[in-house]
Amino acid sequence: MISKYIFRPIRRDDLNSFYDLIMTSKAGLTSLPKDKLSLEKKIEKSIDSFNRHVVTPRNELYLFVLEELATKIIVGVSGILASVGCDEPFYSFDRKSIYRQSTYVNGDHKVDILKLSLTRSGPTEIGSLYLHPGYRSQGLGRYLSLSRFLFMAEHPNRFKKTVIAEMRGWSDSSGCSPFWDYVGSHFFKMNFDQADQLSGINKQFIAELIPRYPIYISLLPSEIQEVVGQTHPNTVPAVKLLQSEGFEKTSAVDIFDAGPKVSCFLTQIRIIKEQCQAMNWQYDDIVDGQPVFVSVGRLHEFKVYRSIAQHGSDKLMLPNIMKSLLEEETWIRWVSVKGFPYVTSNQNKGSFIRRFSQWYHQLSTSLVANLKKR
Repeated sequence: MISKYIFRPIRRDDLNSFYDLIMTSKAGLTSLPKDKLSLEKKIEKSIDSFNRHVVTPRNELYLFVLEELATKIIVGVSGILASVGCDEPFYSFDRKSIYRQSTYVNGDHKVDILKLSLTRSGPTEIGSLYLHPGYRSQGLGRYLSLSRFLFMAEHPNRFKKTVIAEMRGWSDSSGCSPFWDYVGSHFFKMNFDQADQLSGINKQFIAELIPRYPIYISLLPSEIQEVVGQTHPNTVPAVKLLQSEGFEKTSAVDIFDAGPKVSCFLTQIRIIKEQCQAMNWQYDDIVDGQPVFVSVGRLHEFKVYRSIAQHGSDKLMLPNIMKSLLEEETWIRWVSVKGFPYVTSNQNKGSFIRRFSQWYHQLSTSLVANLKKR
């Protein structure tokens, strides 16, 4: 159903539903600990960030939630940190290659190392993304992740020129991180989950215990070398989604699990490049169209809806169901998104099935014709 959910900034009265959501998460959500007081502080910081007059992006934290309109339940959360390394240094390992030559041995010798990198007042980071396990369908993960970019398009002055994202590193079925077990645990003397949770509260222990000298990757066992820069299997779709928006892997990896970091210039993110503003649009009883995100409002009034649209060079047509949501708006921001076309109601499923049958018949006919040619 179109408009079954709304993407919006978090509010104080979301605390209980927000806490219930986070309690369904497992390890890996460092920025949102399972502590109600900590989550309440996150909400207050987010509200303060939306209300703040920003000249230069600093430590502003913008949290958004995905609300199911029928139940008023918070089913997902995602966030933007305006600049990493403002309150505390931002740590990562930078994978570099060094070259050595010998007058007695022919050829160059390349050695890969992990060198500690410390960043202050760094790029904007997207993160804190979590979707309730019971709602991981219908493209809601894409909705929750990409809607942030429409807010960034609306308020580019609040963000740095570069946007990064840390992706979860590889771990086995029991949740053990090989890189941590072989490297990090020797310096921090705690298990991965303890270090991961502690880093979300205070990073002082990292400054005190992190190795300052380069780590030679070639000295690590082959199975450990292979996971450096590799993504957790459950996170691969998120990486592909960001790559489809223009993000690319960098040489930086996480200091705990060696997960990759991806990066893109703000102005080169696909949604930000392709989004359009409209002051005139129409409504009709349309059942077919291009999936779109439609955003309205600014700062704490910001919202994003999912819809379909028919659009050309001089017109934008939205389904009638969107009229009640947009009737007080004088302008909207919209962008086409990838995905299978949505249907507006159960009555339109017949149209969907008919179009799918036509597509399948055309595909089958084409395959048969190709086989006959052989």
